[in-house]
Amino acid sequence: MQQGTVLYIADVRSLPQDWEAEEAAAAAGFDPVWTEVAAPGPGFYTPQEAQLRLAERGAGRIEAAHARYADGRLEVGARRVRLQG
Repeated sequence: MQQGTVLYIADVRSLPQDWEAEEAAAAAGFDPVWTEVAAPGPGFYTPQEAQLRLAERGAGRIEAAHARYADGRLEVGARRVRLQG
């Protein structure tokens, strides 16, 4: 069973124009294959869409993590919330 993560970024206004979600997730310690980035802005999935994408790819357990972009990198909160599995 694969474990997926929905990485939620609350404020996308601070993201640079050339920001790459997969690279940022990997740099923050997440497996980019099993991580979907969600955010409240154009071009991003909603948390529900991100969860569904992970489930469709075979993730049996999915959790959510909150992050913010500061000082050129993602700062991920310590708390995780189980969404599925």
